[in-house]
Amino acid sequence: MSYPTRHHNTTALSSAALEQAEAQAERQEDMVWALMQDGAPRTPWDVFYALETRAPITSIRRAITNLATEGRLLKLQATVKSGPYNKTCHLYERAPAPAADPSPAVQGSLFE
Repeated sequence: MSYPTRHHNTTALSSAALEQAEAQAERQEDMVWALMQDGAPRTPWDVFYALETRAPITSIRRAITNLATEGRLLKLQATVKSGPYNKTCHLYERAPAPAADPSPAVQGSLFE
């Protein structure tokens, strides 16, 4: 599985600055993931306001998109009006944990 880019280097950052930006983007994803653990559906604006962060809404949206791409969040069909412009936004919620395989594979003997 290929993982999404944490930081989109559109400004040709140097390697040191790029590493710092990648780390910051990863921390933002970790903060979003921690907030979504309660299972409550939220819009990107709900997450933005709950985190009380200085990160721009675009960074919150990128973090949510990355988590959804990784299968950790689900984008719901439901929408609500949210944010300072009262525009329609999709809701996201924590993806259910994969079900455990009820019948573990048993390897047979080669020389029975």
